[in-house]
Amino acid sequence: MKKTRECGEWDSEFIVLKEACADLNIYAVEARYPSSLDLLAEDARKAMDDAGLIWNFVSTRLPGR
Repeated sequence: MKKTRECGEWDSEFIVLKEACADLNIYAVEARYPSSLDLLAEDARKAMDDAGLIWNFVSTRLPGR
């Protein structure tokens, strides 16, 4: 979430990504440090939605877009 805060200092609208980034962070940790976290198809759909939200938001702020 550090990067979300840093980006928020540049563009305050980045705060809308905080929850999506936090939710996706769970999967990054799980991939590196496996535990007994049970993932369902609904979790995958939510992760894809979060990733899409982040991609769409950030891509509109890239130079040349």
